[in-house]
Amino acid sequence: MRRFALIGLAAAGLALPSAAAFAQAPRQDQPKAETAKPQTGKQEAPGKPAAQAAPGKGETERYGRWETSWGAKPPAPPKTFAKPADWHRHVRACQLRYKSYNPRTDTFMIRPGVARRCTR
Repeated sequence: MRRFALIGLAAAGLALPSAAAFAQAPRQDQPKAETAKPQTGKQEAPGKPAAQAAPGKGETERYGRWETSWGAKPPAPPKTFAKPADWHRHVRACQLRYKSYNPRTDTFMIRPGVARRCTR
């Protein structure tokens, strides 16, 4: 009789963790909370990303495209920069070319105490 009681307890002990895991599994018919996008009131053009659908006066459109994976967004270009719409491309090219590049001053260090303007 004890043998059957031990087998029954062991079977119940094995079934409980799988039942708990089943109860916590996400349901396939319900969307996940992180994938739902809040409604902002803007309509996106079909087939185009939101940044291209409505070009505006934001820094992304004014100074070019900036990927967040490249790091922090650089400051506005200096007044002497000839092509402000190409600023972000210029900054990224200089960052890749020169380790010491500083987008705030648009310069890089060629040796201690000597800086040069990036012309990429």
